[in-house]
Amino acid sequence: MRRYLSTIISFAILAFDTYWAYDISGGSIMWAAIVCFGIIAMIFAKVPMCCFGLGAVPIDNVPADEQTLLQSAMDEVLQRVQQKEGKAVKPKLYICDNGTQNAYSVGGRIIVERSLLWLDRGQLKAILAHEMSHFICADSMCTAIIELNIFLISIGMIILNVSIGLFAFLIIAIILSMLFSTWISIYIASLFGKFIKWMGELTIRISLFVHRALASLIYRYMETGADIYSVELGYGYSLMRYLRNNGQINTERQSALQLLLDDHPAPYKRIALIEKKMNEQNSITQF
Repeated sequence: MRRYLSTIISFAILAFDTYWAYDISGGSIMWAAIVCFGIIAMIFAKVPMCCFGLGAVPIDNVPADEQTLLQSAMDEVLQRVQQKEGKAVKPKLYICDNGTQNAYSVGGRIIVERSLLWLDRGQLKAILAHEMSHFICADSMCTAIIELNIFLISIGMIILNVSIGLFAFLIIAIILSMLFSTWISIYIASLFGKFIKWMGELTIRISLFVHRALASLIYRYMETGADIYSVELGYGYSLMRYLRNNGQINTERQSALQLLLDDHPAPYKRIALIEKKMNEQNSITQF
């Protein structure tokens, strides 16, 4: 299920967007096609935009020692991936330098922060294995289409809110002008318009909160699946070391808001899950 979930979600959202464009345009296939291909184009545009924003460069354009470190670690990970998947996969490797210890799967590319190269080899491989899960499951495509929809929904609701507020102001002003003086009508209509605007803003905030909470739930599931994949490739201990050393472990209870909106599970929860999966693997092996 994890393997295909991101792809299923991506195509489901794309199909909904396309049908919505078809329906709202009065059954126009042309507008439906424009929306469909426009969304696809924006998703593919995310890859070069991310590389540009991160300052990522292909592995061939970095110093030889860094190239050797990263490529040799990736070669071992890819060998284990091939054994598990039964087929060869090979993402393009990029390096960036933003002062953090992180890696990213974007389209067909895996971008590695330069500081990761100087971790011990096991931790580097564990992180690469984690990102390979995102790569194989097409998580970046799913993330892109979710974020694009949240952005478009927010823009659409803002435009709708302004339009409804303006329309309500004009209608109330016209009706009241028949009963009161012009200035009184405008004043009362402006108060009513402000109330409509406030209600609209509240609706927008609630809607965006719900969408963000649902998106974060999906993202946390992706991260959990990627951790499990790294364990399955044999990098559980190294991934735990990375999280302990670099994850800023905090065992304090998270607030309900944090639980809803965090894109990643808390590091201590990730470690607990990794330990659980490793124990399950050991039990199976012993049996």
